[in-house]
Amino acid sequence: MKPIILLPLLLLSLPAAAVFKCQSPDGKVAFQETPCANAEKQSDVRTFAAPSPSPATAQDMRSPADRSAINVAILQGHPVRGMTLKELQSAMGAPTRINTGDYPGGFTEQRIYERDNGTFYVYTESGVVRSIQTSAAIARTPSQQARACPSEFDIKNEEVSANSISLTEPQRRDKQRKIADMRACR
Repeated sequence: MKPIILLPLLLLSLPAAAVFKCQSPDGKVAFQETPCANAEKQSDVRTFAAPSPSPATAQDMRSPADRSAINVAILQGHPVRGMTLKELQSAMGAPTRINTGDYPGGFTEQRIYERDNGTFYVYTESGVVRSIQTSAAIARTPSQQARACPSEFDIKNEEVSANSISLTEPQRRDKQRKIADMRACR
């Protein structure tokens, strides 16, 4: 009875491999990855499919052009599709906010990076950048940027951020003041 119980556990623990069922001359049954010894009776052989490639392996399978584009994006500090989370971190640093979702199709994230030149919304799925949205600022001189009023979209984002449960009361008051200043500019 024990070999029947142990077989499923053994099969789950082995990656791509063959499993040999060996019976010794004294009648004991053993399951192993190597073929049975000459004195043992080999009665069952099963082969299992190889696991899907890990993200590191998938990263290594990129074309040279894709790798080059990602390296340039890291140097220039912007996201591109196909980046891993580690590469995105190298390019953009820490995000301002992260929204997550755990769906049947996989784990997704929306990483929000607020920068001087605009806001980047980077969508990742299972640790890889799948799409990017930007709210780029119009090219202006520094004095024009200082006088520029935020868009309604930027104000709404700040309002959502001000409702975060992780904020302390002083942080929440600062956010509310900032929102009031943003609205006064319009």
